[in-house]
Amino acid sequence: MSSQDERSDAARRALVGAAIEILAEQGYRRLTFSRIQEVAGLSRGLVNYHFGSKTSLVEGVIATIRERYHDSMRADVTRNGHDALRGMVDTYLKRFQADPRPAKVMLVLGTDSIGQPGSVTAAVRETYQSFRDDLRRCIQLGVQDGSIRSDIDPGAHATVIEAVVRGIVLQYLVDPAHVDLTTVTRAALETVDALATTSER
Repeated sequence: MSSQDERSDAARRALVGAAIEILAEQGYRRLTFSRIQEVAGLSRGLVNYHFGSKTSLVEGVIATIRERYHDSMRADVTRNGHDALRGMVDTYLKRFQADPRPAKVMLVLGTDSIGQPGSVTAAVRETYQSFRDDLRRCIQLGVQDGSIRSDIDPGAHATVIEAVVRGIVLQYLVDPAHVDLTTVTRAALETVDALATTSER
């Protein structure tokens, strides 16, 4: 990669980082090119050059969050399905505890996209579906390898587990003083453990 390409890539990352910060702290309506320019410390021309529109920028934000999520969730092929499912939930909540902004951004965009057509709504929907699909695959693997009960419906339980995880995030963001993430993470893992066969408990 040439030095020019490296500078361009660094500028794009800075713009996406600024957009994540604004979305997490101030919401979708405050996400303007002028505000991004201020937060990123880059010229407005660079915002236009790399993204051209607010929609394109938000799609870039969602793609970045998804990439970071997948990087953190690299599957350990030695795990059985139950351990992989447990690892997903544990990693997601610990990452949220370390840096709540990406999860907060997805909640902001998810709420704003309800009932709204368009590419941003589609990107949010695909991101949520991708998470459910990963959960479902872990459950299916667990049923196959005997670590998760065979009476489990993988799709339905993946939806329930996603609801638990995202619900924890929402409750913490609304009322952090009354949601102990360490204790609640343990409770979430106990919910996952309820799907395990007797030999895994």
